[in-house]
Amino acid sequence: MTTISIATQDDILHCNAIDHNLGFQTNMPVFIHAARESRLLVASIDNTVVGYLRYNWLWDEKLPYIQVLRVHTDYQRQGIGKALIEALEEELKQKNIASFLSSTEEANTDSLAFHEALGFENCGALSINEEGQPEIFLKKSIT
Repeated sequence: MTTISIATQDDILHCNAIDHNLGFQTNMPVFIHAARESRLLVASIDNTVVGYLRYNWLWDEKLPYIQVLRVHTDYQRQGIGKALIEALEEELKQKNIASFLSSTEEANTDSLAFHEALGFENCGALSINEEGQPEIFLKKSIT
């Protein structure tokens, strides 16, 4: 069974291991800051962190934005990403937040399909990343 919780400082090393598994470098100060501000959620199975979601705020904490959602390769396609987003949605609902954003590269069709399946809607694009790929922004209303 997957358990979602707000990350502790101890969970940061596990998030780092997930990044390493997926070929990414972790910005440890960013993780530490997000954990201190309760903006880092972790998904655990049998007390092992298998995924995480890190978010931040735009416009003076009026609009949350998912910065990173990652799941260890051994646990992908098991509903963990969905569970993390649903947990964030529930947390934001308690704060009376009406919607939140996420984004992905236009070429990442799996991520676009994932977001669409969870009720996100395309709300624009920017060409801001280093590879020149448009970044698609997606919005999800909280009901």
